[in-house]
Amino acid sequence: MKNLWAIVFVVILLILLYTFLPPLEQDEARYRESIIQERQKIETFMKNDPDSPFHKKGEVLFSGLQYFEIDPEFRVEAEVTLFENPERLELAMSNGGRQTYFKYAIAKFDLLAIPQQLVLLKSEDTWNSNRIFLPFYDETSTEETYGGGRYLDITYSGTATVLIDFNLCYNPYCAYTDTYRCPFPPPENQLSVEVRAGEKKYRKVH
Repeated sequence: MKNLWAIVFVVILLILLYTFLPPLEQDEARYRESIIQERQKIETFMKNDPDSPFHKKGEVLFSGLQYFEIDPEFRVEAEVTLFENPERLELAMSNGGRQTYFKYAIAKFDLLAIPQQLVLLKSEDTWNSNRIFLPFYDETSTEETYGGGRYLDITYSGTATVLIDFNLCYNPYCAYTDTYRCPFPPPENQLSVEVRAGEKKYRKVH
């Protein structure tokens, strides 16, 4: 019963907090809460789902994912230029093989006040959908984040711009166990800044 009253108190407190915050701060609070909820969903999947890389392979114990602090500065609106003739791109894989993608578009944006650009990719399986694959490196790769790069899944509906939120970037399964095969980002998807957002390097517990 005490736990129930504690939950009710927290809910009421949050409602009051949102009510009296200025509109912009309300938007930021809702945004932060949405990121927290997404991370909790991923944490639950990794810990409990039979399709999780930790359950499916059983070689690495799950010790919880590590993230940078949520920072709205790493949520950017990028200008999109589609390739007229999408070029086939063979990405190197963690197992030494290669996987085919297509250079679908170029996304240009400023990050930490420095101009950047990334190649947005599609596979044959996602060609007719609104799903975009964005693998990238940045200046935290290897030290604070997985050396094989991090990923973003983006929804793109054909507009002139697309939202890229690095707070949602995540590690490929190869960051947890070597039994998976994952594509490495193309060389041109190296950002020149530290993206201190999203998932950090996984601390393995055997």
